[in-house]
Amino acid sequence: MNNDRGNTELTVNVPKNANYETFKAIIHQRTNSKTEEELQELYAQFKELNEKEEKERKELIAIIGDLYDKYNGKTDYESQKKMREINDVACYLLDTGKESRIVAEGESPDFIVEIEGESIGLEHTVYINDEVVAKISTIQFVFSAIEKEILEKNPEAKLLFNVGIDLEHLPNKNYLRTTCYEYFTSLVNNTEIDRPVFIKSLIVSPHETFQIKYNEDCRPTPIDIDHFEKKLDAKNSKIENYKAKSGLNKINLLMIIDGIGCKSNFYIDLAKMPKKERAFSEIIIYNRFEKTILVGKIS
Repeated sequence: MNNDRGNTELTVNVPKNANYETFKAIIHQRTNSKTEEELQELYAQFKELNEKEEKERKELIAIIGDLYDKYNGKTDYESQKKMREINDVACYLLDTGKESRIVAEGESPDFIVEIEGESIGLEHTVYINDEVVAKISTIQFVFSAIEKEILEKNPEAKLLFNVGIDLEHLPNKNYLRTTCYEYFTSLVNNTEIDRPVFIKSLIVSPHETFQIKYNEDCRPTPIDIDHFEKKLDAKNSKIENYKAKSGLNKINLLMIIDGIGCKSNFYIDLAKMPKKERAFSEIIIYNRFEKTILVGKIS
């Protein structure tokens, strides 16, 4: 029963503003196997990553403009939903590499943006794999409940379980919870029992506390072309309304490939996409997982 225990990748939480001495002390709490040179290299990577994230954060806030202050910190459902849409648009605009900003929010279309001085109406929509999202949500719910229960009984447990699940053979929620709890508990107590057949991989690593993570197979699945076309057609039928309400002739559709995890990512074969005239100036497919623009225009 191989649990891939040979992988002992270190997982630690370090404050973003940690100086080198603090960083080193936190690492030494977990392991003394790192040389001074290795620690300095890790700290340089840590600083570089934080600086990159902070630079991107500031660029996104600049693109979002006044809408950032309007929605930042709000926790109600509608505000959270709107902020997610705003973030989608800002990430897309940033990745165009062009001078751009969000000018205003609306309903028809969802946003007015400015790209290199040109005002464009932008309708936002999301394409997700509902079946995969439901399965991953179930796994995450069950893992969270098991994690809490094991920690209550074993507060000294300091392990990270990265668990791969076969989504095609995922059992019902009750069976998933019962069998996973029994198996994970046996590992924590060093009384390992047979691995459930739907667990296809498990990597156990030292960790600052006990945690279970769903480890996804991130190979994207082919997109359902018929479903995708219906989504485009529904938006295309509203184009004249978008133009009338915005006063703009150029209206783009921003289609976000989204979901709850990278397993719900999609692969789009452009050669198989039907060629059909549409009223949008551009139909842009933006992959939220990969942060890349997959398509500039479909016509």
